[in-house]
Amino acid sequence: MKQNLHSSSSPSPTPSRSPVQYTPQPTPSVSASPLPTSTPSMSLVVPASCAATKILNEISLRIPKSEVIDTKWQPSPGTELADVLGNGGIACSYGIQRAEIGTTIMWVDNSTSLFENHVASWVAKNYKKIDIAGVEESAAYFLYKPQSTTNEFHIWTLDILIHGMWIQVSATFLNSIDEGASLIKAAIASATV
Repeated sequence: MKQNLHSSSSPSPTPSRSPVQYTPQPTPSVSASPLPTSTPSMSLVVPASCAATKILNEISLRIPKSEVIDTKWQPSPGTELADVLGNGGIACSYGIQRAEIGTTIMWVDNSTSLFENHVASWVAKNYKKIDIAGVEESAAYFLYKPQSTTNEFHIWTLDILIHGMWIQVSATFLNSIDEGASLIKAAIASATV
């Protein structure tokens, strides 16, 4: 199944953003090992760098030729991104930039209740509070909106509070929590000490 990366209502792509055909790889089977869980002995820290995570290996299984996308973030004040970067967190994008396919993951310590400060906004935007099978998260909120004639961009975003860390996983190629299980596992494992 090929993904339409530009809607018919969008202007023609510029030469620097020429359309790239992408055929998603089948979702690899998730191993029988459980996702890391929040236990008293579990300690999570913000990864030292985007290259120091387990995400590139995981996403490359589905999107061959993925790479760490060097992004010069310029967040607007009051946004989730500004909260993450302004509080010692990190935001990393991986995938194929020209094809606009990939994932962005943010990690930040939640000692100042950043996660809780966004819950009302997520609920207002129709995020659903969920329980992730195999993960003993404190809370998780999920939003999925597939690309359509009224929704130009595919939205798949999960915000997790686990063992004092807020992790946000956004992806342009996932359609369910089950499809994202291995990426969620890699995001948690990337912060596990």
